[in-house]
Amino acid sequence: MYSILLSLLVCQLAFRPAVSDLHFQVFGDWGMGNKQQKLVAMAMMKNAVITKPNFIVNVGDNFYKHKDSDGEKQGGVNNLEDPLWKEYFESVYIDYLRNIPFYSLLGNHDYMGNISAQLLYHSKSPRWYLPSPSYHITVQVDEQTTALFVFLDTSPIIVDYYKHPENTKMADNLKKLDPKQQLEWLEHVLNTTSANWRFVVGHHPIISSTTASLLTEQDMNMVDTIIQKYSVQAYFSGHIHQLEHHNDNNIDYFISGAGATGRSYVTNPKGLRTLNWFGQDAGFLNVTLSKDLMTAQFLGTDLSVLHTSHTPII
Repeated sequence: MYSILLSLLVCQLAFRPAVSDLHFQVFGDWGMGNKQQKLVAMAMMKNAVITKPNFIVNVGDNFYKHKDSDGEKQGGVNNLEDPLWKEYFESVYIDYLRNIPFYSLLGNHDYMGNISAQLLYHSKSPRWYLPSPSYHITVQVDEQTTALFVFLDTSPIIVDYYKHPENTKMADNLKKLDPKQQLEWLEHVLNTTSANWRFVVGHHPIISSTTASLLTEQDMNMVDTIIQKYSVQAYFSGHIHQLEHHNDNNIDYFISGAGATGRSYVTNPKGLRTLNWFGQDAGFLNVTLSKDLMTAQFLGTDLSVLHTSHTPII
């Protein structure tokens, strides 16, 4: 069972109504090495200088690769010395971002490579935090208020990956994990927390405005059942290369999968029922949390505010 509890001391933060606010950025699907990734990274850095985030939530798909000479899909990293660590991460998220923890997840593209290398990279770069495929942290918002972040490895939950793995490494990696155990662990963590704010982070969306995630959403309904049972306030994900905000049964569903590119997709009519907003350009999510209010803003590469939501604690 994957579990780890990290208690953090929170210093001055701000977006700024109060110095005790918690602030973090959310982004994903970024490891492409293209111009858009660098523009998003620059925007995140400029925003961080102002807001001074405690940490960055990385929802996965950290390293994309081209197919090999035999035409098989590739992804992830090969080892701790893979040059993509520097090319896609260390040399892109620079300056002010160098001292901010990146609380990370694996995406399906990362399952096509060496998972252990991503789990161990913290030893080389302390800001990279991925102690196990699933883990949780609890942080202080103020002296009386805490926030739980459950980082759930969602690739093992997707049935289609077992039937049609994207490459042989993905097939081998999936054999090592138990999807039932993932869900039992998630329920246990949520059932035993006393945190005021409760968030779940996964790579795959529970619902989106596109048909691109229809194969995965059916399996992710099992996650949705659990987070609704325990009154989670928000679910953060990526996978879809868009920025989206949905709300259903008093839960916010944020998709921030445009860390290196934005795309247009075929519309999923079911997803439109819960959709508040979506954008097809590259960008990231900027979140400020107080004891009784979450303010979330999607920002573009020019730091323009694309969408804002305000969610009171329930």
